[in-house]
Amino acid sequence: MGQEELADHLGVGRPMISKYETGDHQLPDYVVERAGQVFGVTPAFLRYGDVDSRMVAVRGMVGAGARIEAIENPPWRYVEVPASWGDAIPLQVSGTSCYPVYNDGDDLVIRGEQRLEEDEFLGRMCVVETDDGLGLVKRVRRGSEPGRYTLESPNGPPIEDVVLHSARPVRAHYQK
Repeated sequence: MGQEELADHLGVGRPMISKYETGDHQLPDYVVERAGQVFGVTPAFLRYGDVDSRMVAVRGMVGAGARIEAIENPPWRYVEVPASWGDAIPLQVSGTSCYPVYNDGDDLVIRGEQRLEEDEFLGRMCVVETDDGLGLVKRVRRGSEPGRYTLESPNGPPIEDVVLHSARPVRAHYQK
């Protein structure tokens, strides 16, 4: 199927198909759902190549400069993850410091226990917990010395030489 025909099936313009293919633009949820219907597969298969999926409750909120906050009355909302992600932790973005990468109200999924594995998180967007307890969504870079990191926002000044308690890469992003 060519780009023009695919664009017609998905209800988008042909230039967007090119951007999706090159990774210059992330597939919005409505396009993933429409593609699933067109091709008869689940959204999880399109997102992760996983034929089985499950729904996981959004557990909290994470923002630009505040602690990760638990949602008081779960389940509040659910997101789809591969069935194999038994350790998935969905969080809702609060605030605009990560715009245009993440918008206020988007959902992010991280995985696993709190840990610091530099080969997993350096240069990536992560949910981090600073040594003083702040929970943030930031891109993590090396700091001025070992054990210190620079936290970057797409639209704000970096936070330099922070000690981290944990950093877990964003594994999935669901646009609001």
